[in-house]
Amino acid sequence: MTLPRYIIVLFAATMLLFACKKEEQKEEPKEHYGTTNGRTVLVYIVADNNMSTQALIDIREMLIGAKYLGDKDHLMIYLDDNSMPRIYDVTNSNAGQAYKDLTPVFSFSSEVNSCTYDQLLWVLNYMKEHYAAESYGLVMWSHGSGWLPATPSANPKTYGVKSRSFGLDNDGKSFTGHQMDIEEIAQAIEDFQKVDFLIFDACFMQNIEVVYALRNTAKTIISSPAEVPGDGAPYHTMLKPMFEDEGYVTGMVDEYYNVYKSSTIYGILLSAVNCESLEHFAEVTRVYVQKYKQELLTTEYVDDNNNPTILDYFWFDKYTSSSLQYPDYYDIKGLMKKVMTTEDYAVWSEELNKIIGASVYTNLWFSAAMNKQYKTVDGDQYSGVSMHVPLEKYAVKDSGFKRFASSYYDTEWAQKVWE
Repeated sequence: MTLPRYIIVLFAATMLLFACKKEEQKEEPKEHYGTTNGRTVLVYIVADNNMSTQALIDIREMLIGAKYLGDKDHLMIYLDDNSMPRIYDVTNSNAGQAYKDLTPVFSFSSEVNSCTYDQLLWVLNYMKEHYAAESYGLVMWSHGSGWLPATPSANPKTYGVKSRSFGLDNDGKSFTGHQMDIEEIAQAIEDFQKVDFLIFDACFMQNIEVVYALRNTAKTIISSPAEVPGDGAPYHTMLKPMFEDEGYVTGMVDEYYNVYKSSTIYGILLSAVNCESLEHFAEVTRVYVQKYKQELLTTEYVDDNNNPTILDYFWFDKYTSSSLQYPDYYDIKGLMKKVMTTEDYAVWSEELNKIIGASVYTNLWFSAAMNKQYKTVDGDQYSGVSMHVPLEKYAVKDSGFKRFASSYYDTEWAQKVWE
């Protein structure tokens, strides 16, 4: 996620992410809906960075959306912003309440690092102890950069490149701080229990590498393969399907999309991945990656002006800078379609369709990481899931990304599919 519009000027010289300020929704609480037997959803907000104000705006939206919760439902909010971390329990009795009147059910007496396995698991266990339910959901809210490993210290410059993986915990600063590896998230959730859905309200998290690492944590993962607008998820409307017994996955995706499809400022790219089909999909994809490995590693994916010739959510060749370096985030569909024969692609794409539970996009989406430009989406190449290709250009001497190039082979997906 990115900054609200009214502070973007302050960070324009150092950050390449975009944002806009939400209009606070004005709506009176209505009748309650909710699940039959109760669902508890944890929103794990890591906003001890440059997004603390945005977190409060989203919580106000959640309080509006609380009208949709049933009597057995709970929305538990863990908030680590520029104040001491605290936990809120939101029920339908809080519907329409002002944030300033919301009282924490637990407050930490000192600062904690929210980007650790221990802290995430502690909060998950607190949820089970105090708000046990038949169904659980989890929203991971913060900055994000996909499969990239977290930097090994609070100062990413020691690693030579600024990365986030998931989260950023460091007292209001943008690019320095602790991050959390995807493997830490996976282990914490697995040690808790599988949740019904996992949502990343964060940028670049719908990589095949990420969802494969998290395949045992949730039935469904909802996220974006690209940058997420500063507005993020529209909680004031999305909480209705979030707390329904059936159809909640497609319902949440639809509510998310409906807000952005009419926007004249930003767009959204979003998908839902069925985790139960990922293991078989990896096995099938391995066959074709091994068959087309030479083509995948040697094909030119840019034209003479360094513009990509396939759907790419970050253009490494043209927009990488010394302050923020990401690899290309190619859509897996456009990527495989480019190198495979028509016959092989027809077989492989059937397997791809089995893991995509929902996939939506606006024709235009806005990227701050790529010089604050609008980009178009080729629907024939779009799946809503990206895949990394370990190209030689990432490991060259003059590339600030080179330290991450070898780290790719530490991912379970790379070990399963590429090696």
